Amino acid sequence: MSSLNRTVSRSEVSLVNPSGEPKTFKFGSVPCSVIYMLPIENDELRNPFLTALREAFLKGQGLGLVFKKDDTHFIFELALPSKKECKVAFDVPVKVYYEEQAYTFNAFEVVSGSLDLFRVNLSGITLKDHKYIKTQLLHMFCVYDSILDIVLYEDDPTGSWFTGNGYVVVARDRKYRKEKKRTLFYLDDYPLRQRIYAAWTQLNDPISNEVASDDSSNCEKSDDCGMYSD
Repeated sequence: MSSLNRTVSRSEVSLVNPSGEPKTFKFGSVPCSVIYMLPIENDELRNPFLTALREAFLKGQGLGLVFKKDDTHFIFELALPSKKECKVAFDVPVKVYYEEQAYTFNAFEVVSGSLDLFRVNLSGITLKDHKYIKTQLLHMFCVYDSILDIVLYEDDPTGSWFTGNGYVVVARDRKYRKEKKRTLFYLDDYPLRQRIYAAWTQLNDPISNEVASDDSSNCEKSDDCGMYSD
């Protein structure tokens, strides 16, 4: 299905993040880590935050800390022993109490620097419920190493209706870098055989990189990448 005219009021809904907000990804310097971000204007919270972070992750849990700074934030990368501790960090925010005020800091997911990160823009996604779409796209992209997020656009002129466009975020081992990437998938969905078109964009900036919003949801239509069957 072709998209309607785009609108600046487009909504984006994540099918992976429980909050529904598209996930933000950073590139890490170690195999297992999470990132916390502190606005530069809150510099006075740096030491209280570091104290609270050590209380949350005792020695042996928090293995080390890498500090960086960009134009707007102090960025703290916390190295952890395993994915289990990373999940704890995602589930339990760090709370800081300073001058009788409470502040909450959530952990951001980190992509290992040994992986390539791709945003795959999709058009022609079947117009069904979110659970069905998520299941089908997970199946469709399961041949790739990790599917980090699935986002649908509500991009009709009012910004309130899903029209078949969205994207997935995929992480791949660099050994597959030269492998040809599929731009056409088939979904065997009776009575119509649904075509889903994919356009790949690599996101391989350093630690400050975010998965940026892409204003082109229509993907190039090509039949040169074989067939996918459900």
